[in-house]
Amino acid sequence: MTNEEFKELTGANLTETEQRIIQTVYTFHPISKSKKQFAELFGMGGMTLIYDLHPRALQIEETECQIRAQESVLNQLKDKLKNLESEKI
Repeated sequence: MTNEEFKELTGANLTETEQRIIQTVYTFHPISKSKKQFAELFGMGGMTLIYDLHPRALQIEETECQIRAQESVLNQLKDKLKNLESEKI
């Protein structure tokens, strides 16, 4: 969700730091199902709720990053194995 969309849905004027935190929570926290729902959550709890959700969103972001890195390593190993198996003796 862009900052403009969030402002349109909530009417909130946010600092750049708050905007980054909101973007992280919106993108990674499982509570965020839609833009409208996220705006409603913000309306109920404001930045206090967002701050409470932020640590878990960061953990999810980091875990997803680690998974992508491990998938890349796994794919490289699969390619290496395929090449080794296809080499002629």
